[in-house]
Amino acid sequence: MRPLFTLTIFASSALLFVIQPIVGRMMLPAFGGAPAVWTTSLLFFQVLLLAGYAYAHFSLRRFGPRVQPWLHVGLFAGGVLACAPLTVRLIGGAERGEVSVLSVLATLGLAAGPLFFVLAAGSPLLQRWFALTGDRDGGDPYFLYASSNLGSLLGLLAYPFVVEPRLTLAEQANLVTFGAAAVGVLMALCGLAVARRPIPTEEPPPASTESGSARERLLWVALAAVPSSLLMSVTTYFTTDLTPVPLLWVVPLALYLLTFVAAFARRTLVGPVAVARAVPFLVVALGGVLLTGTTKPLFAVAALHLAVFTGLALALHLRLASLRPPSGRLTEFYLWLSFGGMLGGAFNALVAPLVFPTVLEYPIGLGLACLLLAPGPRSGPADRWDALVPLGIAVATAALLFAFQVSGVESGPLRTALGLGIPGALALLALARPPRLALSLAAVYSVTVSFGLPSDWGLLEVGRSFFGVHRVKRNDDGTMHSLLHGDTMHGRQWTDEARRRTPLAYYHPTGPIGQVFERLAETGPPREVGLVGLGVGSLVAYGRPGQRLTVYEIDPYVVTLARDRGWFSFLRDARCPVEIVIGDARLTLARSPRRFGLLVLDAFTSDSIPVHLLTREAFELYRSRLEPGGILAVHVSNRFLELRPVVASITASLGLRAWVNRDVGLSPGDLLDGKTASVWVIVTEREEDTRGLATAPGWEPLLPEPGRRPWTDDYAPVLTAIRGSL
Repeated sequence: MRPLFTLTIFASSALLFVIQPIVGRMMLPAFGGAPAVWTTSLLFFQVLLLAGYAYAHFSLRRFGPRVQPWLHVGLFAGGVLACAPLTVRLIGGAERGEVSVLSVLATLGLAAGPLFFVLAAGSPLLQRWFALTGDRDGGDPYFLYASSNLGSLLGLLAYPFVVEPRLTLAEQANLVTFGAAAVGVLMALCGLAVARRPIPTEEPPPASTESGSARERLLWVALAAVPSSLLMSVTTYFTTDLTPVPLLWVVPLALYLLTFVAAFARRTLVGPVAVARAVPFLVVALGGVLLTGTTKPLFAVAALHLAVFTGLALALHLRLASLRPPSGRLTEFYLWLSFGGMLGGAFNALVAPLVFPTVLEYPIGLGLACLLLAPGPRSGPADRWDALVPLGIAVATAALLFAFQVSGVESGPLRTALGLGIPGALALLALARPPRLALSLAAVYSVTVSFGLPSDWGLLEVGRSFFGVHRVKRNDDGTMHSLLHGDTMHGRQWTDEARRRTPLAYYHPTGPIGQVFERLAETGPPREVGLVGLGVGSLVAYGRPGQRLTVYEIDPYVVTLARDRGWFSFLRDARCPVEIVIGDARLTLARSPRRFGLLVLDAFTSDSIPVHLLTREAFELYRSRLEPGGILAVHVSNRFLELRPVVASITASLGLRAWVNRDVGLSPGDLLDGKTASVWVIVTEREEDTRGLATAPGWEPLLPEPGRRPWTDDYAPVLTAIRGSL
């Protein structure tokens, strides 16, 4: 009996984790990457997961173990039929009108709603069914939750590394359908095993299974919500402030799932108190790293972040597992857990970007996690010292930092060790009292932030949008302003009158895109120029009287920084009319009647490239928006993705010609002058359309690699573009 239930719950959870990225990829071409699309999708799946757990809980109470299994098997069959491949593929043909919340919800509901709902209910239902089979392990079926999370981990890893590189979206839809049918058969066998077994005499009637206090349920919710929030916080920090490596988000999520596996396994190697005593030492070390803005050495810093996250998540999940109720209340337990997980995710995805200018939810999550650690055996009830001790530590921290400032001690290892190490060590004295520990660490963090962090030196403005945290900084002598998204630079500008109209960074006049604008100016500048991606507005400086520039930018906050704050003046100094269109470039270009003599794509420099802008169908759209003889210029500079072969295979499949310039040979003086090496590709119908650039120094033909498939809306595996991948 146990192998059947273990296999079923494993397969069901794996399929659940595969469905979400498939649906997301299918929606991209039709709906784009606007914030409303992704926040709506997140809420949809979170609410549907909670609804599945609620259905599992209340349907068992209402119908009992005799009828409910057959009800669920029937619903499961309906969910499979409702989400057959033909229905799922309708997403690719969604009408490209104005994207609305209702249209996103309708598409999600049609594509994945019924199947996701019945799969979401599978984990708690199967565990409860197993408890009723009479198996010798049925009295404590929570070990099956470990199998559920192992299945989720398999689905998580299988999609980017196995499924996406080998299957088109249509084939992936078939995989989901056949996989769901197989899970349905397994589910039916499990339901049959339950329905044919006599109900144990000691099993209390459903009406009597509701017990427990509000405090108990609140603790369940908190212990589930905080690790969920921390997962999103550390992922955001990794992919913005630390290093934007593609697919890096997989690592924290895999560790998160493994902590559930370890916590709910039949035999645990360590208890919640033991982990709770060890992990605060790492938290204090991480606090020093965060407060000093340390990012090097990269491997050691990343390992510390992951160790703290894993330790805290494991400690809280171990405590959660130790508080699990008898099997009669199993579905209620999981209902509150899913509610907590939804709260944690919604806080990070929806609330934090609106409330906090930076990823402040990360240190908040660390503090709340310390607050929820299992108390030590000698800890008694809270007393007045729980508030006075953190207050004393705050005063000590402030006194140390103030003394350093007055004495003129410069920032360095000694100042960091004394200013943060001593207060941190004092905070660790409260290991056995989680409230006092959390308050002490919060005091150190708050006081230190008030004195100014090294990472904020030269900071002019910091703000946050759906797409991440943006910082405007000046260099040491104040002669240059730069716009940064994490550690990715999106443009810079001189501040003095003599040089401020000269584009810098990837856009400097002697670089590839500078050569394109110069050659067009010499041979007849086009009247209409389209720019996908604004940055600080560097390319606007190339506009000439008589031209009209149209800029397509998805992030309104980037427009605010480039135009309204006074840090950058490219838009203000423009020599021709500039229209800014807010929205996803593919959707707005499709609705635009304009044709361009030059269309510049500058949206691929970060790791999270908008894949739907780099497919064969997207390039067909770009070609349709070019005037006869027009040029498409694509910025493919990227630290982690090799995009030249991607563009080469697409252009070759469309019968277009392409040339690449790698901007080599920048001198140290060029770098001091604000120039940055870049890689650009120009695409035309014919060689003569390049106005001589095809034979100019630095430009060479971009030829497709034999056997490489062009990316399409149906097939675009990012893994194949990672540098060094096979």
